[in-house]
Amino acid sequence: MREPMFFNLQCSLVDHPETISAVVYTRFCNWNCWGCHNMKYLLKGKDLVSYTMEDIIQAAKNPLVELLIITGGEPLIQGDEFIDALRYLRQNIEKPIRLDTNGTSPELVKQVKEEGLVDGFAVDVKFPYWLEDHDNILQKITGTKDIDKSAILKTMKMVDGMPFSLFRTVRYPILSNELLSCITTYMKDNFTSPHFVNTYYTFNNV
Repeated sequence: MREPMFFNLQCSLVDHPETISAVVYTRFCNWNCWGCHNMKYLLKGKDLVSYTMEDIIQAAKNPLVELLIITGGEPLIQGDEFIDALRYLRQNIEKPIRLDTNGTSPELVKQVKEEGLVDGFAVDVKFPYWLEDHDNILQKITGTKDIDKSAILKTMKMVDGMPFSLFRTVRYPILSNELLSCITTYMKDNFTSPHFVNTYYTFNNV
């Protein structure tokens, strides 16, 4: 039997600006980010409820829902199986779809964009990827070594300007005011999609 792909379908008033969204999660990620609220639960399998694609389609038909958001984890690491699921959802959902990604799979992002499977992406700018130094901070934030920063920048350029694309930066305690200012200035000068700086919230691991 195929493992479930989608979990914890819910309604959100905060995941996209001024938009009522249906949000559904995928479980796996190639990063283990510091303080990630999603993955602490998804990795441990705590309080997971699986949903079929038909469940998601029905949720998107709710007249109050304006946008479907697929987040994770990192949805794109599931490769062709996820792309096939996205095709099916696109064929059966008339509402816009946003896909959240960490940007590490630009070729898959390109495929999704060229096929018109989503109306935008959300990319977390966790670090000033255009800098050559401070990689020790990036490793502490993502819990991962040897990150291809050029791939993430390629993704960011590719998704910029799509109707539902946006960028987000968490104000991690490890990010100095200088690095945070570097991010906000660079994003303003080089990208047209909105960029938000979000407060870092601690929580108890369970």
